[in-house]
Amino acid sequence: MSIFYSFWIFYEHNILIIEFFSYKIYNDDMNTLGDRLKSLRKERHLTQSELAEELHLTRHQISNYETNQVEPGLEAIINYCKFFNTRADFLLGLDEDYDNANLEQHTIQQIVRSANRLSSEKKNRYLNQVRLYAIFLERHKETL
Repeated sequence: MSIFYSFWIFYEHNILIIEFFSYKIYNDDMNTLGDRLKSLRKERHLTQSELAEELHLTRHQISNYETNQVEPGLEAIINYCKFFNTRADFLLGLDEDYDNANLEQHTIQQIVRSANRLSSEKKNRYLNQVRLYAIFLERHKETL
């Protein structure tokens, strides 16, 4: 089970979405490498084909990894770790912690990349909305 909060920012005709993953909880039913790989892919709303393109693999390879028919090699595991910003010991089931520090860093990078694509005026409004949402989360952290 993954718990996350979505925050919508409206700018004229465009809608920007920022997903703030406050924390992750993984159940015991995610005990295989394939389960973890599939869960990470689905959290990013990627198809197997889209992920295959990003990792320079085939969709068939991704499917085989996720269904535990084939175990990925060391290079594929490293590429998964880099792409999903996670640790190999999590993927391999040695540690249940997803590594929230990396997740936070990834979220910050997404916010900065999104802001940098906007005009100066829109960028200031965008960052102000993000700041206000962060204040909201801080004030309501007990109920999250």
